[in-house]
Amino acid sequence: MKEISITDVRADNKTIRATIEYSQELFRFFDDDTFFVEYDVDITDVPEAILTIPALAQVCPVAWATGADVRVQIADEQFLQSLERVGTVLGEMYPQFIEGGRVIVDEARPMSDWKLDGRTDAGTHTGDGTSDAAMFFTGGVDSVSTYIRHREKNPTLINVQGWTVGIDEDERWRRTKRDIEAYGDRFGLPTQFIRSNMLSVLDWRMLIAHFNRYYIGGWYSAVACGLGLTGLCAPLTVAEGYNRLYMAATVWETVDPPEVVDHWEGRGVPWGSHPRIVDNIGWGNIESVHDGYELSRQEKVELLADFLSEPGQSDLVIRSCNHDESGENCNECEKCFRTAFGLALEGINPNDHGFRLTPEYFERAKDGLRSGGWVNNENDIFWREFQDHEGREDYPITGAKDFYEWFQSFDIDAANASATPPLQQRVIRTALRNMPYPVYKTADTVYGSLENRIQ
Repeated sequence: MKEISITDVRADNKTIRATIEYSQELFRFFDDDTFFVEYDVDITDVPEAILTIPALAQVCPVAWATGADVRVQIADEQFLQSLERVGTVLGEMYPQFIEGGRVIVDEARPMSDWKLDGRTDAGTHTGDGTSDAAMFFTGGVDSVSTYIRHREKNPTLINVQGWTVGIDEDERWRRTKRDIEAYGDRFGLPTQFIRSNMLSVLDWRMLIAHFNRYYIGGWYSAVACGLGLTGLCAPLTVAEGYNRLYMAATVWETVDPPEVVDHWEGRGVPWGSHPRIVDNIGWGNIESVHDGYELSRQEKVELLADFLSEPGQSDLVIRSCNHDESGENCNECEKCFRTAFGLALEGINPNDHGFRLTPEYFERAKDGLRSGGWVNNENDIFWREFQDHEGREDYPITGAKDFYEWFQSFDIDAANASATPPLQQRVIRTALRNMPYPVYKTADTVYGSLENRIQ
């Protein structure tokens, strides 16, 4: 029987560490056997039933994809119920590979057994006296929109190193923290930062090689991010007394599933942070909330445009980019362009908000679209929305009107077809799936080099 065990869970001041043990057949899916997560606050007194949640949240999707059981000594009763619900939803999303598996717990603890500073009301007090809500925040369109919708709650802004900023990218993380703290200062909100090896503890290349033919996007985004990221926050929410955790939607409910998941009968597109996942996660009396699923990307930009027109927000920077080493918008990639252009469509000059949208950039965008590199099965939904937009008579920046008119006759389907992953890449992934584990480990660095060269 394949099994993953979480053992030796321990809290030391602001850090949780746990040992992850796994059967021989599962070695290929892990890169490390020690999981850690670090917080800005002391979590030593957080109940052990909560301390196990971050590790459980990372390994359960891998277990469900491989038909393995997960064993842990103690866990929160409410979170165990969440795992049952989330596992069921993922099985409906991805029946081709989600096999399921049991979570075996020696001791399930209800919230009534919690002890935190002598109280049993963990999750109902407020750590700083200002708010009982928190939200994931990057400064991008999705998270700023969620802030706008719930700003009366004064939510704490949370950002995670180990997700879009790598666990070893210290300088980039320093800049990211600086920027998030600046948002906190502007909005008058507290900030919290989490650092974890939740991605590097897994062998993401092997997970991609085995399973990504069944979904759109990367492993963590398509399968694990909703459970994984919210689970990371469990000890923090208890230590600080938040009872609601917001996660902004990435896609929206009217998007049709692509062919690879056309069996899905639920709302929108199968995704790791789908509302049927995020809204089903909780521990104790603490709930997670998936926000903004009813809004398309451009509807969020419209909401954002109204906010940017308010006094004091005329220079607010929108951080859309995950690529630039400085942590700022690179002003070169597809996401930077479509975010900047989306603002221009709503009458907002993107150059006032962290972008450099020039006439030359519009020409580069046309080249990116024609080549198929900017439109593929992962992001064509955003571009199709531009084609459905009515446009405007006046644009805040030169070149936007001409680009909009050019793009109305652009063939997205043809560009999409040209963006199919190269044959070499598909062959390499197929080979990796069938390699014996020791051979795979030898080939892993070669695969990484080849993958970089053919993408």
